[in-house]
Formats: sequence, structure tokens, C-alpha cells
Amino acid sequence: MTRGYKKKTKTELLAAIDACKSISQLFAIVQHEEIKLQMQSFSSASNLPLNPPAPPRPEEIDSPLNRLKSAVKAAVENR
Repeated sequence: MTRGYKKKTKTELLAAIDACKSISQLFAIVQHEEIKLQMQSFSSASNLPLNPPAPPRPEEIDSPLNRLKSAVKAAVENR
């Protein structure tokens, strides 16, 4: 009898990523599935404008969880 975590198929994994309600759930999947993520940096990040633009409308805001989900899904699809 086998015990422990059973790796998911690609389809199951993408569905599980979409179902995540928190960053901790998402990182648990990343850890168990051994998904490799790379940090990104943008050289223009330190070039902040003097006059900040108008704040985005609520429907335009992309949450950190949604951005992480997109990065994890891209990593899954490219492995």
C-alpha cells in the first residue's frame, strides 16, 4: 500500500492551481509538485515617475495571488 502525496497530471495540476484560495495553498502545490519558479526583476522598477498616475479601477487590479497563479501555470505548461 502506497502512502503520501501522489503527483497530479498536468490537467489536474492546472485545475488545482485555479482552485487555490490563498498563496499558502498555491505554494504547497509548488512544493509538493517540485515546480521550479524563477524570480523576475525589471530594470525600470526604480525609475518611478515624479507624478504618480491615477489609481487603477478595482476591476483593473491584478492581485498578487492571481499573478502567482499565472506564473505557476506558465511553469507547469513549460516543463
